[in-house]
Amino acid sequence: MPTFEVSGASGSCLSSNSPSGLKRFRQHVNPLSMVYRQPVEIPNWTQCFADTSLPIHLDIGCARGKYLMDVAMSQATERNFVGVEIRRNVLQEAEREAEQRGLKNLAFVHANMNIHQIKLLQSLPAPVTSVSIFHPDPWMKKRHIKRRLVTQEFVEEMARQLANGTPIFVQTDVEELFAYMVEIFEMSRLYDFAAHYENPLGIPTDREKFVSKEGGDIFRVKFIVDKPAKEAEKTGTKTPLLAGDWALWQMVDSLYPTGGFAHSLGLEAAMQEGLVTASSLREFVSTSLHQSANFALPFVFSSHQIATSDSECVESVLSLNRRATAVYSNHVARKASFAQGSALVRLALSTYASSCPRIPTLLAIQKEAKKRDHGGVHHAVIFGVVCALLGIDVGSTQRMYLFMTTRDVLSAATRLNLVGPLEAAKVQFDMTPLLEKVFLAKMNREVEDSYSSAPVLDLVQAMHDQLYTRIFNS
Repeated sequence: MPTFEVSGASGSCLSSNSPSGLKRFRQHVNPLSMVYRQPVEIPNWTQCFADTSLPIHLDIGCARGKYLMDVAMSQATERNFVGVEIRRNVLQEAEREAEQRGLKNLAFVHANMNIHQIKLLQSLPAPVTSVSIFHPDPWMKKRHIKRRLVTQEFVEEMARQLANGTPIFVQTDVEELFAYMVEIFEMSRLYDFAAHYENPLGIPTDREKFVSKEGGDIFRVKFIVDKPAKEAEKTGTKTPLLAGDWALWQMVDSLYPTGGFAHSLGLEAAMQEGLVTASSLREFVSTSLHQSANFALPFVFSSHQIATSDSECVESVLSLNRRATAVYSNHVARKASFAQGSALVRLALSTYASSCPRIPTLLAIQKEAKKRDHGGVHHAVIFGVVCALLGIDVGSTQRMYLFMTTRDVLSAATRLNLVGPLEAAKVQFDMTPLLEKVFLAKMNREVEDSYSSAPVLDLVQAMHDQLYTRIFNS
């Protein structure tokens, strides 16, 4: 990892748990909470800016934005400024003050950049020519790292949305967070790096003033978007991102032998009970999709985050696995989850162990689960871990899981003669808008938000073992 010097007083910046260190501001909000996952309200840019053609500086996590207002005032005819803040009450103060100052080149947006990043960036009226991220919440506890702003998915999406050469200035007084962010940006292979010794906006933030007054260090770095050249793509240069893309297609392939096609997700029992017919199949698929998103997707997300942020993730994954066992409401679904989880571990070990050094972690997880009488490893938990180890980003991982839910239900419907293969293919394609809608509504949720949205489906699935004749295991 590159080494960067720091500006400010000599000595290291002490973390929040050091008795002699600088006092840290408390984390303000949990960005993974449903409260901060509501649809973003995009401003009318023509009402915000006097000249919408000016290039844009984007400030992420602007808080009350006092420094941003000062910068905007000093560059009234040069650039437009957009400040993004997750806390609405704080942003309302900033909006009132900006209006009082009469600033016509500054707009504030209430948004969660881990959720609304794409929609906001694509809505802007002019190119973003620079980005600043000043003193993001550090979330120092290991279990809270997934709440940090800078994640693998965030970094990769910024590179996709911004033009090559666009600088992203990052500033913090927490050395551990600084090292973490540099590592995340570096791992993406989509940025160049340069040490930066001064605040690029020229006006200090409130936190910056406090740290300087206390004699602490400010750690700064400039990341410059540097997406791979077309020539590198032609030569097939192997990168973690590219390898992850190929693994993604393999894992969603219907021939991928994880045992998913031995399970009907409750469809066989529902059909024999007369609850599902050919005409009501779409409704059943929709119900199954929502159930999977509400119940299993938080475990996929959490396990992916654990495996991404923690190289020694066995204990954390086992803790998550115990929690998954506790919330499964019927023995049939639980047994099916264990069976598919075990199959995925075997498959991943035989397929990827030679090219991915962390894949053997799966064997350690499985052995410890058996030793501790877990009953097995759940498919949703192991799926998130495998995808993380292969370099598949967390957004794609969750989309894959939802896609496989609809794929498996419709495959079962075909073999139960509810529909033919052509009709099943049409139903799956017709479900695409719903899949995306459900994904955007349910993505990136923690396990505290997991719940069963289809209790009748749970009850019917629990009857599967009592069917007189059956062709599926569940």
